[in-house]
Amino acid sequence: SMEDLWAFNEEPVVRAIYASKIPVISAVGHETDFTLADFASDQRAATPSQAAELAVPDRAELLRYTESLMARLAQQGKRQLQEKRLRLDACRRSAALQKPQLLLASRTQRLDHATARLDALMKSQMKEKRHALEIALQQLDYLNPVHILRQGYGIVEKEGSPVTSVRAVHEGDRLTVTLKDGRLTARVESAAGTEGRA
Repeated sequence: SMEDLWAFNEEPVVRAIYASKIPVISAVGHETDFTLADFASDQRAATPSQAAELAVPDRAELLRYTESLMARLAQQGKRQLQEKRLRLDACRRSAALQKPQLLLASRTQRLDHATARLDALMKSQMKEKRHALEIALQQLDYLNPVHILRQGYGIVEKEGSPVTSVRAVHEGDRLTVTLKDGRLTARVESAAGTEGRA
């Protein structure tokens, strides 16, 4: 009866069942009887024998489950193996492995184009440098005293030093004049500057 149920102090047992980390199956022994432990338990069994069945799985059921897992694992392994085989076949059929010379030819062609561009660039730069050198040599030739002498000019020297001004010479000084084909000696008879002064 309900009075007998409350008379029995179940509180410590119920608290222990609730706090248990291990799953608890309650089995009173009579299907119609309920206790507070039934509500605190993880599972309720009508009888102790049913509790044993719930606690210990059926061996045949476990075997079926294991076989099912093994079959799924084998099927997944076959599928992965087949996918790898298909990828391997695709690689074997690729142009790179069937005719590697095509891949090499493409790289060779790219190298030839790069070499041709480099060669053209080098020739262009060499042409520019040669032109610049020719201009520099021409300018240097214009500055060469020999070039000046070829134009009909001469170099006047007094005692081994170039004469650059009329004021550097006096009447009677001895001068050396260098022309394109030799030297001559001259004596100053008169010297007049652009302002008309000696």
